[in-house]
Amino acid sequence: MDRALLRDMPELYISRHGQTDWNAEGRLQGQVEVPLNALGQAQARRNGRYLRNVLGERAAQFGFLASPLGRASNTMRLIRGELGLEPDSFATDQRLVEPRLRRLAGLHHG
Repeated sequence: MDRALLRDMPELYISRHGQTDWNAEGRLQGQVEVPLNALGQAQARRNGRYLRNVLGERAAQFGFLASPLGRASNTMRLIRGELGLEPDSFATDQRLVEPRLRRLAGLHHG
């Protein structure tokens, strides 16, 4: 790939939501609102500290976007808090919501 093209591409950092009890149990969540557990909250904070080390003061220049599902939005709030940014100042986009699993939600996978 052309290096000039790479220089013109925006920086993008992606983080999955932190762990929920259903993740830990191997259960499918889909759009069911399952909150972060203690480990998931710690994971989100860890990701925020990592980004703080990588981005430093530049973090305030980035746009932040999350799924409107509670576990994703709460993950974003914790990350932004670690970055020293207003926790609730981010956008959500319905297109980032996990698929609706209907009768499969709550079942064990794998």
